[in-house]
Amino acid sequence: MTDLNNENKIPVLMVVGAGHSGSTLLDLIFDSHSQIVGVGELAQYQRLKKEDWLCGCGKKLKECEFWQKVFHDVDDNKLRRFCQKTIDFFLKRNYFYADGQGKFNINNYIELTEKVYRNILANSGKKIVFDSSKNPVRAEILLGSSKLNIILLHLVRDGRGVAYSHIKRGKPWFYFMKRWAMNNIMVEMVKLRNRKAKSIFIYYDDFAKEPEKVIKYVLRELGLSFEPAMLNFREKVHHLSAGNYPLMFLKKDNEIKPDREWEKKLPLKDKVLFNLLFGWLNIFYKIKPKKY
Repeated sequence: MTDLNNENKIPVLMVVGAGHSGSTLLDLIFDSHSQIVGVGELAQYQRLKKEDWLCGCGKKLKECEFWQKVFHDVDDNKLRRFCQKTIDFFLKRNYFYADGQGKFNINNYIELTEKVYRNILANSGKKIVFDSSKNPVRAEILLGSSKLNIILLHLVRDGRGVAYSHIKRGKPWFYFMKRWAMNNIMVEMVKLRNRKAKSIFIYYDDFAKEPEKVIKYVLRELGLSFEPAMLNFREKVHHLSAGNYPLMFLKKDNEIKPDREWEKKLPLKDKVLFNLLFGWLNIFYKIKPKKY
């Protein structure tokens, strides 16, 4: 159980893993808890604001009252996205690049993010931030903050389902197949290098089959109680800064069920290739002992 009563640290439940793994749905559900505020992929806020992205409330990010209050005393132009070469990550070399160019100041980024998280809690009236950014590099950077209590929520979905979700959108599925594997391997490395950090593991298919059971498990780890209203997440107003929520809100009900479309529609050759290259990692997560 996590100690949330430490006034000197801001509790952040941070999703790590690969995209298209169900983090937006989890974000909406946990945002419906009275003590948790879901903010979507906060790491992308600054870019999406410039692109006139819609907030979960339906307004543009730059016009949303909630986000205006959060950033009223923060220079969000300095909250730039950053990248790191894979070799530098594995060798744990602190070489980062902002927006693909120029140097990146880790300390400045941490301080800005701490302030943003603090403002989010102040303006939401809640106790825990749910950040579904998923970036393992960013997670490791923020684990170095003395003012944040980062709880890693490692979310994994069957890699073949992730690959198919990209195929449906006309994206290069092989690239994202590799990215699924690499992101999860990097998460394992982050957990290995930060053993003192609390980590919670969820296998998405288990959540889709028994959502209440898995949600209760996560809440127990946070020292919170389950609230039935969480499963009526479409009835709430949300302020997610990124994710797949526009598509999700085309649906009118709160039903949660496994998405097995890939089993029938993912081409056989793609399944075979995935199993040859990354089947071992897929099996590892399927048989990995679960605590819920």
